Amino acid sequence: VVWNDTSYDPDRWQSPTVYDTENTGINYQTTRGILERRYYYITPSGTRVNSMLVTPQETGVYTVGLQVKDEYGAWSYWAVQQITITQPVPKDDPPVPGFTLSKTTLYRGETLTITSTAWDKEDGAAANLRHEYFIRNLTDGTGETLQSTSRGTWNTNFNTLGVMEIRQVVYDSKGQSAQLIKQVTVVNRPPAANFDWSPKPVYEGDQIHLASASSDPDGDPLTYHWFIEGPGGYTQTGSAKNITISGNSTLNRPGIYRVTHRVRDAYGAEAAVTKDITVLELSIQGYVMHTDEWEENRLRYNAKTPRSARPADWFWAGEAFRLAADVTDTGSSATKPVSVEAEAAQDLRKTLAPASPDLGRWEGLLRSADAGFPLEELPQGPYTFVFTVRYSNGAVKTSAVTIQIRNTVHNYVQVHRLQ
Repeated sequence: VVWNDTSYDPDRWQSPTVYDTENTGINYQTTRGILERRYYYITPSGTRVNSMLVTPQETGVYTVGLQVKDEYGAWSYWAVQQITITQPVPKDDPPVPGFTLSKTTLYRGETLTITSTAWDKEDGAAANLRHEYFIRNLTDGTGETLQSTSRGTWNTNFNTLGVMEIRQVVYDSKGQSAQLIKQVTVVNRPPAANFDWSPKPVYEGDQIHLASASSDPDGDPLTYHWFIEGPGGYTQTGSAKNITISGNSTLNRPGIYRVTHRVRDAYGAEAAVTKDITVLELSIQGYVMHTDEWEENRLRYNAKTPRSARPADWFWAGEAFRLAADVTDTGSSATKPVSVEAEAAQDLRKTLAPASPDLGRWEGLLRSADAGFPLEELPQGPYTFVFTVRYSNGAVKTSAVTIQIRNTVHNYVQVHRLQ
């Protein structure tokens, strides 16, 4: 029996020259908008068979029916006709559909390999059978499209999530068809969270730049969230891809900053990473010392008058102050000390100079000429020298050292001469 199928979808096809050209993946000129067919026939003896009548085995009147479906799953009414058979023909079995899938769960963009295992009793292997593969996304409810006519192995991939229905239709040389449906699930891969920061190392007063290095294996856009906890109850949040912790925030707040970076893709999958950033302390330690000459004088005095020995922080008015400061050696950091100054009063001020290549030591000598008056005129009593270092990142640190002015250099000379 030869069928002349004139079925069509009026929404997609009007004539061989008038048909829809929308880019849906379906050729409406050749398919006429019909993607699936159902058949049945009733033999003259009254047996109903849900198949296409091709090789009738009885003489008499057969009732045959055809129903068709469009790309959106809408089925037509049954088209029913009768045919009179006067000469039975040898039986021909319909083909047997079959195919294998390389996987049943996969990611977007991942290759799915499909291999036909269909066969036919009369025609033989799959290579002798016409094939059609239709695919639709059951989750989205979109219509199915013809994806391949391969009779062997072919590959495909998906760019959307959901349960994909793969329908294979095979035809034998007599026009009989059979189909097999399988499903695969396309799942989302979560993003990978990561970030880095600069500078390294970090010192208080430095601005910390946090840069997301997060990625999504499926190429989905990400949203970003930052949560930062620092010393003294400090917290900060952010939603940009890259954020900064200001220098004002780290100044006078050295210690561990715990940074949690969380990312989310368009499908709600999340990932997070937490890292600790150590903010190092900047410091200064000042020293007020005797010159070598006057240190020898102090030791000589103590040796001769042990009952009235002078400690190292006692100075005779008139002797110069040897000033020194040790500041933080920041190593490879761009943050460096730019100035160090010591001041005990308005006129007792001295700018120190670097005394080591690594800028870790600063020194200066405060004399009468620097003060603008004879140091011998300094009143007796305590004096506190405040050493101040200014770093290139704006941080300022101080150190206080108190000394005593007791007697004068003139008094020392007189005593020394009398002895």
